[in-house]
Amino acid sequence: MSSLVRQRRTRRRRQVAIFLTVAVLIAVIALAVRYRTEERETADYLAVVGEIAGDELTLAQGFRELFDGIADLERPDIIDRLGSLGTESEELATRLDGVVVTRSMAELHGFMTVALRSWTDGLAALGGGVIEVMDQPDDASETPDGFISALDMLRIGDSAYTGVLAASGRLDSDIAVPQLPQVTYVGGDDPLDVDNVVSKLRLRLSLSERRDVEVTANTAPEPTGDRAGMALMPFTPTFDVTAVVTNSGNVLQEEIEVTLRLERDGAEGEPFEERRIIAALDPATSVSVEFRSLDIAPSAVYTLDVSASITDDANTANNVWQIVFVTNAE
Repeated sequence: MSSLVRQRRTRRRRQVAIFLTVAVLIAVIALAVRYRTEERETADYLAVVGEIAGDELTLAQGFRELFDGIADLERPDIIDRLGSLGTESEELATRLDGVVVTRSMAELHGFMTVALRSWTDGLAALGGGVIEVMDQPDDASETPDGFISALDMLRIGDSAYTGVLAASGRLDSDIAVPQLPQVTYVGGDDPLDVDNVVSKLRLRLSLSERRDVEVTANTAPEPTGDRAGMALMPFTPTFDVTAVVTNSGNVLQEEIEVTLRLERDGAEGEPFEERRIIAALDPATSVSVEFRSLDIAPSAVYTLDVSASITDDANTANNVWQIVFVTNAE
């Protein structure tokens, strides 16, 4: 073999070695760049998720404040505030759409997308659901499907966000995960009292003003049985009565007069009466009124009436609570 041929082969081997070396270097550089790029994109993604979660927490708190004070708001105010919450939630969901999602963020992103979309859809539908509740007749027994469906969408969002928190806890330890807040609209440790919200909507936001108070009561001690069609009360020299007054109307009620009247069968003179005044009572709320140390005698029959009265009461049938009882012998 001539020296020329050997030189050519040697030169070719060197060229191949140089090519392979360069290819390896390029691959290493590309991997390093790709790793650094994915690392940066992951950090950017998590930063945006943290910001969105914080803003969504503010919206959820505003949602709860709205429904906590819904008895004091007018119909247009509620619809406007729900619309604003829905618009802001939609903007947050749109912000997430524009962020690069790396492979390590796929699970978290899936949960976050479902949470944001469900919250947005729930808030958008809730305005119509609230209108359905307000337009129901006073004696409606079922909550409208539109209202229930909107709350179900919010619950789905709450559940999906729980998945976000769980997924963030499963990320590799070398990924810096921001502290994500707990966000819930209707669930969580303090779930929304849907029945109470519906009651307030029906009472406060009906088209016409309605005034109505009702009263119930209990005694201490309580009756222990029945004798000749009358409640049997264990004898004590005195007993207490607790009246529970409820504003079943849809407006703030002021100056509610609560009267206790105790009459002994066959006794001479006027029955015993005692009055209390409730200064103010919000719609769909109740308050207790105490009457203490009322004198009674053994082996006697009494009629106890507790009444609550206001001007222009729409339903006077629920204004009086009565019990006829007989006391035991000493």
